[in-house]
Amino acid sequence: MGRAAHAGKKNIIFDWNASYGLSYRNQPDQRIVTIYTPLNQPEYISLSSENSPKPNDLGRVYSKLNENIYGAKANLAVPFKWLDESQKLKFGGLISHRDRDFSIDALGYTDAIGFGNKAIPLTGGYTIFNVFSPQSIAQNGIDLSRLDLSSTDYKGKADQDAGYVMLDNKLNKKIRLVWGARVERYAQSLKPLGQTEQKYNNTDVLPSGNLTYSLSEKVNLRAAYFRSVNRPEFRELASFRYFDYQTNFIVSGNPDLQRSIIDNADLRFEYYPSGGEIISVSAFYKKFKNPIEQINQGNDILTYQNALNAKDFGFEAEMRKKLNFIAEGSFLNDVTFYVNASYINAKVKLADGRNASTPFRDSHPT
Repeated sequence: MGRAAHAGKKNIIFDWNASYGLSYRNQPDQRIVTIYTPLNQPEYISLSSENSPKPNDLGRVYSKLNENIYGAKANLAVPFKWLDESQKLKFGGLISHRDRDFSIDALGYTDAIGFGNKAIPLTGGYTIFNVFSPQSIAQNGIDLSRLDLSSTDYKGKADQDAGYVMLDNKLNKKIRLVWGARVERYAQSLKPLGQTEQKYNNTDVLPSGNLTYSLSEKVNLRAAYFRSVNRPEFRELASFRYFDYQTNFIVSGNPDLQRSIIDNADLRFEYYPSGGEIISVSAFYKKFKNPIEQINQGNDILTYQNALNAKDFGFEAEMRKKLNFIAEGSFLNDVTFYVNASYINAKVKLADGRNASTPFRDSHPT
């Protein structure tokens, strides 16, 4: 919910907004079964040892997530005159709070009698539908064992307070400068059950500026710079593992992650043939400090790690054109053609000193 109000003849505008969001997921019983089908032999399932259960091959996973997100923000815009042009001063702030409860239990079917690697053929009346029946469990010595590395309970909190000031200056009929800065304080904590609470606190000053030069009523040349941050998510900080069935990798969090700071710059040429149409070409550059990367160290586990630094640059072209010129008065009056293309050159220096040139997280045009 929100509201905007005008204050008197000076056209001062005050607006505010308050919000609430709920994210909820309950996965009560995910069942995973791997069936081995050797050539000219019966199909079978394989039990691991009780000390090394493998829920991602044969098991059951129970998980639950509940997250509340509260937010409020307010802005005040004050118009004024300078250089015989209309100007605007704007400032405001926001507060945001997130709290998350997450739990997951990963249980693997194991060999209750031996030392694992026990095959149970799907023969003699056993099928995938009854091999885990009480009778089969008793006869074949099947047990359920918890994999602690893939099971956890944690509570997470994140509080953000931010304030900004911005000036919208028209220096003359052709030049406009929008500039300012934002200060953000971010406090994040994560408390796994039975472990020490993880705390992360940062305060960042994020400047920005956008300079527009109007070559004509339909053509603009823009230059912009801003600083931004990329903060790790709860799941990236949580020290537990889960199996990603899309990549067939185990994914593990990293409690030692730091936020990434990004400096962004771009230069853009814009042409507006008519209302709702644009042709633009731009060049952009990004510089990252401590970018967060997903890495693999030669095994079946993916984790997250801060790289030392990264850079990317590239070009982007965009065109949006109405098709009413083909046949006026037809359905083409409501059809718009749009195309966009980008070239990105991204380089990242990993924590071990290696250089990589593949696209990395957040390596996209500004």
